[in-house]
Amino acid sequence: MSAVTETASVTVLVALASGAGAFGGAAFSTWWTHRTGEQQRRREQQQRDAATIGPVMGLLADADPQRLTMNLRRDPVEQAAINTALGDRLDQLVGQLLVMAAGHPDDTVRASCRELSVSLRNAHISAMYAVTDFLSNRQVTGSLKTAKDDHDTARRVVERLLEEVARYGSGRRQVTSDRWGRRLRPLTPSTRRPAPGADSNGAAGDPRA
Repeated sequence: MSAVTETASVTVLVALASGAGAFGGAAFSTWWTHRTGEQQRRREQQQRDAATIGPVMGLLADADPQRLTMNLRRDPVEQAAINTALGDRLDQLVGQLLVMAAGHPDDTVRASCRELSVSLRNAHISAMYAVTDFLSNRQVTGSLKTAKDDHDTARRVVERLLEEVARYGSGRRQVTSDRWGRRLRPLTPSTRRPAPGADSNGAAGDPRA
């Protein structure tokens, strides 16, 4: 091979290497920009989620059935105002959870938001049963136990939702199968309880009568 041929070959190789390097650099730059943007979007979504879930935890603390029944007001008007305020907060937060369930990018978070909205309703209704029984000097053992169980269920759901939101914000993958490749059991939404004064079909009247 002549010197001219060798020089030409080297020139071609250098050009190819330079082109490959430029293409690789551009590809890496595009990937890195996309990755950084995705991380930023996930962090911003996590902040919006926290603004919705944080007040839910505050409501659960204030609506703890043990706390409610230990701090009853004997004045019916005063107690009714407390119950109404809790119900108003519940309605607002459930609405925000349903909005989050409708538009969140992660399907696991969406499912937990829907489940939490039902669990919060159940916890509130059961707590109101317990409060009514205390004020009426009725047997409260059963209603208070139900209220505590429903409250604990709602707390477990919101704690799981917090973990799912944190997982989404960090970009970690959700585990949907076990080590043998079997799909994990999907979430099952809670059944909504009838409100005090209504039966399971929504008809008026005290179901305990």
